Amino acid sequence: MTRLLLQIAFAAVLGASPLHAQRPDDGRGPFLGLGAGMGMVHDGRYGEQGAGPILHVRAGWRLARAVTLMLEGGGYRMLDESLPSHEAATPHVLKTSSLLASVQVGLPRSFFVRPGIGMADHGFAVSDPFPNDDVAMVAHETRPAAGLALGRTMVVARVVPVAIEGVALWSRGSESTGTRWSAGIQAVALLRWPSRGAR
Repeated sequence: MTRLLLQIAFAAVLGASPLHAQRPDDGRGPFLGLGAGMGMVHDGRYGEQGAGPILHVRAGWRLARAVTLMLEGGGYRMLDESLPSHEAATPHVLKTSSLLASVQVGLPRSFFVRPGIGMADHGFAVSDPFPNDDVAMVAHETRPAAGLALGRTMVVARVVPVAIEGVALWSRGSESTGTRWSAGIQAVALLRWPSRGAR
């Protein structure tokens, strides 16, 4: 599944950015990113943790050669929506998604660091009022979050800029879930449009 998502992302970039094949990572301007990877989530209250796919999307603007602003959304263990009915009201649902406002600092085609702050959504199982159903109920709560990414941008097949990143997310606990730590590795294909002055 992860390989298929990356292939789709790469194909979209190849088809949409032919003007920037020789300089895919130069200049200021807006960009979009789509990626996937693998990661894990740990819930501090229950001591539960589990691994699963990461989905990622971002949109932003490079203000200068080494400074980029962006909004980024991420999802960990996004398939945790269904559980056997008899496991309702247990902490096995670790689905965690986030929306962060981030600042990335680092030169093109070199290492970068990207801190961000925002909100995270915690999924958790609740008691099922219909115990004969095959699927347990899942509720959600929104909590403050902060993230950090470290990585490097490289060019695939001389035309596709791809960011390879290690990512981490902290999200505060509440009454129904504990503080969650999420971390993983992801690859993000980037589609850029240079600003008018860079053309």
